[in-house]
Amino acid sequence: MKACGVVDQSRFAREAGVSTTTLNRILSGAIKQPSAIVMAKIAKRGGVSFNWLILGDGDESDHNVMRARIISHQESILIDHFRSISARGRELILSAAAARLRDESR
Repeated sequence: MKACGVVDQSRFAREAGVSTTTLNRILSGAIKQPSAIVMAKIAKRGGVSFNWLILGDGDESDHNVMRARIISHQESILIDHFRSISARGRELILSAAAARLRDESR
């Protein structure tokens, strides 16, 4: 959690899509074998690989932990959406963003 810039457990749980209670119970050791779905959500939000989180295999950065340290969760969602649209859609977004930057710099 700290590595991706979120130290508040409630916020991290909300952004990961898991309940705060579940996250607290995992972190405290009360839940010994959390579901794969919950751990996948935690790994994704934390910016670490699922295998590293579950098994300790490989390097935590296998899932691009640096990306999580540099950008916010909202920015990550925006990037995922941007990548899923057509090339023309990306061009339109970039054009609109450039125009907005020009307007704001005046």
